[in-house]
Amino acid sequence: MIPGIKSTSLIGFASTRLTMSPDAGALTSAVQNVAYSALVSVRGGTLITYAITDGSLPTGLSFNTTTGAIAGTPTGYGGASFTITASDVSGSTVATTYTITVAQRIYTYEIISSATNINLASVAGTPSGGAGYTYIFTIKSGVVIGSATTSASALRTGNFASGSLRKLINLGAIYGKEGAAGAADAAGSAGGAAIGLDCDVSIDNTNGLIFGGGGGGGGGESYYSDGV
Repeated sequence: MIPGIKSTSLIGFASTRLTMSPDAGALTSAVQNVAYSALVSVRGGTLITYAITDGSLPTGLSFNTTTGAIAGTPTGYGGASFTITASDVSGSTVATTYTITVAQRIYTYEIISSATNINLASVAGTPSGGAGYTYIFTIKSGVVIGSATTSASALRTGNFASGSLRKLINLGAIYGKEGAAGAADAAGSAGGAAIGLDCDVSIDNTNGLIFGGGGGGGGGESYYSDGV
């Protein structure tokens, strides 16, 4: 070292070009009430941090500002747009706008002809979708659902996967099988049920009719002659 000259070392960070991945646009679609995850990352730079600087994630999802991970269970449905800005230790930044669409899986079925002993799960083709799936059945106006026997409900829900939602809109009529009349001096038999539940179902019967089968009347006193 030359006498009288002070040596100083300067340490700095060169600006780095950052690139966000994936490219701007739609991320993987989500399904309402189903766990979701996606990851945004950066090429180039060191000590990256992330932030949502515009818009917002779908309700139920959260963003990890250290890893760039998006995770959670969306509770609503529809589309959401948001901008993620990433920064590195040198001060370089990159901003990219993404969208996530949350789908509501709704399956609708119409029962348009009168029938006996129908099973909603069979109508739906033995559905397997659980959380995030909604099944809606509509019995159309003028349709009558009955039963051939008192031992079976006119309509039965059948079994659906846990977590799914089921709704029945009845615009027609659902009748349980009527009981048989009793023989002489004997009570009639009980009627059958209109609806049998294997799982919970929401029923809108505002414009429809639902009746259990009435019991059969008792038989009258037998007629006999006393020989007089």
